[in-house]
Amino acid sequence: MRLYFSKKIDSLNFTIPTKYSSLKVDNLTRIYSTEGIFQLLNNTFSKVTIRDYPIETVTINNIDFLIDKSQIVYDYEWKQLEPNHIVEHIKLYTYDLSVLQETAGIQEIQESSSTTSITSTTSIQLVIEKKKEEISELYFVINNYINEKNIVTLISELNLC
Repeated sequence: MRLYFSKKIDSLNFTIPTKYSSLKVDNLTRIYSTEGIFQLLNNTFSKVTIRDYPIETVTINNIDFLIDKSQIVYDYEWKQLEPNHIVEHIKLYTYDLSVLQETAGIQEIQESSSTTSITSTTSIQLVIEKKKEEISELYFVINNYINEKNIVTLISELNLC
């Protein structure tokens, strides 16, 4: 499930705190044709099928978000592509914010019981998609439960709002 800001963030000059420095960078090629959407990632060329679900809205700490529960399915490897198509080259930055939740939370709780920390039970990833070095998408990937405290903490620590 993806969690998007409902409005474009004016300033994306933020830094990822070192405790969230687990980063994976992928080069993704997305191809649009009359036969569908295709993706080349990690030397696998697949057809992309999107199972759409209605977009929901939620307000967390006076910030409006869009919840996208649509599922992206990579049906099968594809061997050919028609000559008329559009190609997008995307650099995909995925920060796995859940990797360090347990240690960050434990350290902060030991230092001060009033410190806000992320609970260790929720998986959260921050995904930034860039096209031509410009940020085109920014969203959180979360499991089926939205832990509002974690989202508020992340937004604050990342200086996103």
